[in-house]
Amino acid sequence: MGGTSIGKQAGTLRGGAETVKQVGQVITRQDRRDFSAAEVLRAMTQLGFTCRTLPTAAPVRILSSLQQASAMLGAPESV
Repeated sequence: MGGTSIGKQAGTLRGGAETVKQVGQVITRQDRRDFSAAEVLRAMTQLGFTCRTLPTAAPVRILSSLQQASAMLGAPESV
């Protein structure tokens, strides 16, 4: 018997400790200040859910308007 994935059952949770604590608040109907994110994760793991952190995304490079226009035009052709 494998664990139940939150992503398959109730949508993927994206966020930090506050998101996890919000889930705990909904499930327990207690104020989220009454427990830590670690306690929620531990309880959900014991219930059979697969809880893991998402890898951080690579930072997005922001181009200046000149760089963006240059990229749209492409590199000059060599003669």
